[in-house]
Amino acid sequence: MSENSSDQAKKIDNLQNLTQKIQNIVTRNNKHEITLAKETLRSQFIKKADAFVLRFRGEKHQIRDETFKAFIKAIKSLKKVHKMDVDCDHCDFMTDKDIYAFSRSLQRLSSLESANLNFTYCYKLGDKGLMNLCEGLKRINCLKSIKINFHGCRKITDRGLENISEVFKGIHSLQSINLIFRYCSQITSKGLESLGQNLKRMISLQSLNLDFRHCLDITDEGLNTLSEDLKKLNSLQSLLLNFGYCSQIKDEALRNLGQNLAKIHSLQSISLAFDYCGNIKKDGLGYLSEGLKGLASSLRSIDLNFYGRPKITNKNVKSLGECLESLIFLQTINLNLGFGFYITEEGLKSLWEGIKGLFFLKSVDLNLEGCREITTEALDRFIEDLKSMPKIEKIRIVHKKVFHFKSNHSSL
Repeated sequence: MSENSSDQAKKIDNLQNLTQKIQNIVTRNNKHEITLAKETLRSQFIKKADAFVLRFRGEKHQIRDETFKAFIKAIKSLKKVHKMDVDCDHCDFMTDKDIYAFSRSLQRLSSLESANLNFTYCYKLGDKGLMNLCEGLKRINCLKSIKINFHGCRKITDRGLENISEVFKGIHSLQSINLIFRYCSQITSKGLESLGQNLKRMISLQSLNLDFRHCLDITDEGLNTLSEDLKKLNSLQSLLLNFGYCSQIKDEALRNLGQNLAKIHSLQSISLAFDYCGNIKKDGLGYLSEGLKGLASSLRSIDLNFYGRPKITNKNVKSLGECLESLIFLQTINLNLGFGFYITEEGLKSLWEGIKGLFFLKSVDLNLEGCREITTEALDRFIEDLKSMPKIEKIRIVHKKVFHFKSNHSSL
């Protein structure tokens, strides 16, 4: 036998042994964790009723191609996995072909209800890999929750986003979608339009997180189309949109976003990030705030990030305060107005006027870093006013220093 043939046979034996080790864990109820020799791979199989919770973890740069193949081969034998967490952060060996093999295994997991797939900075992955993944997902009829992280996968384009959203509309059991495409620089407004067209048909969706931070070719047109489609999601309770650093988005798009979100009367929690969006000037926050008043009867939590928007003025903060005042059932407020150079004590008073009547308010997190016109004395008065509120449990204020307050009866 040649030396090359011998090496190949040895690799096959190692792969088979590794596969068997993973499979053996499934059958041993008293064995919860294993570290495979010479591999920084941890797998946990936890017995839960008549199903297994499967967790797979890999450390940056360390999961080898052979290990991933062994994992793929092993999960083909599992019939009752209902939760899967696959972390391939920075696995630079990962290609579209590997995702194809993985998706073929996914098809066999007919009981899968929740999937968390992390492919952060797997830079070789592209649209074909995403399409392969979709082929596996669309055959899982009981999937309720999906999170896919393609942070830094710069080969993914609008086509990939269109493929995955088309699959989602066909999985009628889906209640929660979390998609992360940070730094996917080839995604544009066209991709958002395709995504919105498919999402609007998912009338049972309850939670939606979309992260397009640093996707620099997204414009007003894309956000406008997406928000028009989102307003049709009548069961949606939680929404997160992250468009930080999307510098082509302007004030007018925020007016449309606020007006459209106000039509989703089921919304209880919103988180909107537009930090460092250079074309959002002084009126964007005010426009958005005006629209969000329409959520007065439903909203329980609001998180707005306008960090690094130096042209925000007291007038804009007053509009925000009036919005908060109308959201009478609010329990949690997170506001990031860092480096709002023109916000003064007058703006802080407007915030308090909006907050002081919120009987159910439990938590306030406010970032005023770099707001140099706000004095320490004014901030101290604001904090004392917040502490006097009947149900307040937690306060965090960032200014020249960080202030924390937590009440004795806090359950947070």
